[in-house]
Amino acid sequence: MKHQRQLKKIVLLFSFLFAFIIAHAQQKYTVSGNISGITQPVMIHLEYRVNRENIDDSVTTKDGKFDFSGTISRPTKVVMIILPVDRSKGYHADIRKFYLSSGATAISGDSLKTAIIHGGATQDEYMQLTSKSAPLQDSIDLYTWKRMTVAKDKKPALQAKFNLYMLKMEEVVMDFMVDNNNSYVSLDLVGEKSYVITDPDKFEGLYNILSPDLKNTDEGKKYAELLSLTRKLAIGQPALDFTENDPDGKPVSLASLKGKYILVDFWASWCGPCRMEYPFLKKAYQLFKDKNFVIVSVSLDDKKPNWIKAIKDNEFPWLQVCDLKGFNNAVAVAYGITAIPQSFLIDPNGIIIAKNLRNNNLIEELNKVIKP
Repeated sequence: MKHQRQLKKIVLLFSFLFAFIIAHAQQKYTVSGNISGITQPVMIHLEYRVNRENIDDSVTTKDGKFDFSGTISRPTKVVMIILPVDRSKGYHADIRKFYLSSGATAISGDSLKTAIIHGGATQDEYMQLTSKSAPLQDSIDLYTWKRMTVAKDKKPALQAKFNLYMLKMEEVVMDFMVDNNNSYVSLDLVGEKSYVITDPDKFEGLYNILSPDLKNTDEGKKYAELLSLTRKLAIGQPALDFTENDPDGKPVSLASLKGKYILVDFWASWCGPCRMEYPFLKKAYQLFKDKNFVIVSVSLDDKKPNWIKAIKDNEFPWLQVCDLKGFNNAVAVAYGITAIPQSFLIDPNGIIIAKNLRNNNLIEELNKVIKP
């Protein structure tokens, strides 16, 4: 009996400690705002992500005054959007990104875009970055648009301008991170580059700027793991074997396709950018299906009806596999996939020879490696 009482005390103590840790891991925040330029009923959204979960809080106001409150686990980048309640006659959204920290954040001004935001130290650091990066981002956006709208012979000059502004942006980001290596803004800058790591050396350079404390966070550890996996799956390395079921429940393995050129394509029925690639995948398949080339599409869907409907509606004739676990799909996790679409082109010896080929780049690469 005495032993049982002691055991109960230990259980209660650990329960208390666990509750204490959880309570202190969550930080309370408040946001109070006054946008004087609002003259009609509007809805104000506060949006951010926590562990792949989208948080969207909203309030309605007529006089431009509003309040939000909630909890976060660390300083968090959010997006605030102001939309008119009546959007039947067209509208212009007022949008602003900023950082929430524990405690109070105050927003005031004629519009959200030009408002003064008083928050924690992380917001001050973010403003320091945006004061230098915002003009560059405007130029990057401009030349992105111009490249899509001009004649083909004028694109090289615009591409050169675009590349110049991108290099300047990289310099601004690097300088900021060196001066603020213990800032969550710096951690998020690394995170933004982690979705698709195209240059492992450059990514490692950014990651190594982070302070030891930030590297030791769950996110910091995840980025280190993604970097390691990217090097393991670099061009010239052997592809990882996998087995996953097709729509009929039959297992399909990568090893069973060895001896062919294989495109492992990661997608999902809900993915807008993936849809833009469908015509190019279909064209590549039709051109090379009789030339020792196959496609295996790995879906990150979590609902079978959605997956099956997308296959039928788009008339995909190639191999399809899925384990219905969303971003926790076993193949996606093994290949370090955190954003889609992504793809790996594998040669008949099982070696990765290209990654993330977009538009006609896939066909151009296949023309190089598959001889008539």
